[in-house]
Amino acid sequence: MTDQRYAQGPHCRSLLPLFALLLLLLGAASCQRDHTLLLESQPSPAAVWQGDDIIGTTPCRITPPAQGELSLMLTAPGCKDSVLSIPAGMIAPAGRLLVKLAQAEKLGVSLRCQSTPAGAELFLDGEFQGRTPVIINGLEPRAIELIFRMKDREAVTRQVDLSSGGVSQAIHVKLPSQTVAFYRNKIKDEPNSPHHYADLGHHLILEHDFTEAAVVFKEGLVLVLDGKASDGGHRLWSEVDRVITKQYDYGNADALKAGREAMLSLLRDLRRERKDIRDLQFYTNYINCADALNFRQEAQERFADAWELYPKHKQLQPFVKRGFAP
Repeated sequence: MTDQRYAQGPHCRSLLPLFALLLLLLGAASCQRDHTLLLESQPSPAAVWQGDDIIGTTPCRITPPAQGELSLMLTAPGCKDSVLSIPAGMIAPAGRLLVKLAQAEKLGVSLRCQSTPAGAELFLDGEFQGRTPVIINGLEPRAIELIFRMKDREAVTRQVDLSSGGVSQAIHVKLPSQTVAFYRNKIKDEPNSPHHYADLGHHLILEHDFTEAAVVFKEGLVLVLDGKASDGGHRLWSEVDRVITKQYDYGNADALKAGREAMLSLLRDLRRERKDIRDLQFYTNYINCADALNFRQEAQERFADAWELYPKHKQLQPFVKRGFAP
């Protein structure tokens, strides 16, 4: 008896061509997928154009042409347009093609904002832009308001007309120290206190305003030398010495040299204006400062003056060991 499970009637034989056709279509689809490229972009998504038509957005699959080249263009906000040519039969590693879009150049004015000291909060027309130094690109050529702010500093406001300059402009502001303003007021309230001059000069040195620091030190020292100070001048002379010998960090070698030069100018002025100074700290500071700046002969002359006034004084003995002749 014939097994009906394996019987092939006419209706079964008629299905065989359909199965064969289905397998052929699946194979063709698989082959077609194997010949596509996965087009990706950075940033993503980007619009993919073929001529005047958008054919998709990245990531998307692209079929290389059978002949010739396929020309595409990728566009994304804030980026330059990128033209892509895909030749016939193009093969990419792992079937993926990555296109990196370059950032578009911003039009307008580029403004570099700097401050002393750096790190100030910057506001442009009331909007926070970051901490200095800051470069702001793409500004419209118009009038703007900049505000620089920092803790313990006075805020600085600048009105800037960007239409009057070129495409690249810069602004640099100095934020005054509130501490300096505080000690200036203390001097106004107590003009004979040498401590206030010492404090103000100290902070001016930290601000690298060496010339102004020397002016302040001199005002206080004149009070001391004239006997008008409410207290002794030891603290004030000590601050001058700290600048000369750099007993606290206020900058690099250039700052140290500038500070010493300002102090030497101060000491020279005092000596020129007062020939008969009888203050040992004046001489020890003068000798150290002149010697540090390689004015050895001048330092030797001040040592000789000091030795004559204070022969064999213990504070002069270290200079003898350094080679100064009595």
